[in-house]
Amino acid sequence: MNGSFILGFPGESPDDIKATVRHIQNLWRIADNNPGDVRASVFGFRPYPGTPVCQTLTDAGRDPDTLLAYGDVDLTEDDADPTSRCVNATSSTSPSVFQFGDVPLSKVRSTLATLTREQHERNQASTLLLP
Repeated sequence: MNGSFILGFPGESPDDIKATVRHIQNLWRIADNNPGDVRASVFGFRPYPGTPVCQTLTDAGRDPDTLLAYGDVDLTEDDADPTSRCVNATSSTSPSVFQFGDVPLSKVRSTLATLTREQHERNQASTLLLP
C-alpha cells in the first residue's frame, strides 16, 4: 500500500504536521505487525495551476510565476539519505518547497527529510528480507 502525504499546506499548524507524522508512524507499526508493506511518499505542498488554492494564493499577493516554478527538491542538506533523493526529485510530482502555512519552512523541510530517510531505510530493510 502506498500513501501520499503533503506537508506545508496553507493554514497547516505545527500540531497538524505532528499529527501527520504520528499517522505515518502508526501505519508503519501496523505494517510491521501484519503481512504487506506500507510506503509513505511525502511531498511539500505546491499549488497546481487552475486550482482554487492557487487562485487564493495569487489573490493574496503570491507571484503566480514563483508559485508555479516547479523544480527538484534536494533534501540531502536536510539529512535525507542521498540515495533517497529520487523520492522527492521529479518536478512533475514533487515541486520545490515554499512556506505556505504556519510551520516554518525549515521545519517542513526537516520533517520531509526525516520521513523520506525513514521510508528509504524501511525500503532497504524490506529488500534485505526478500529471498
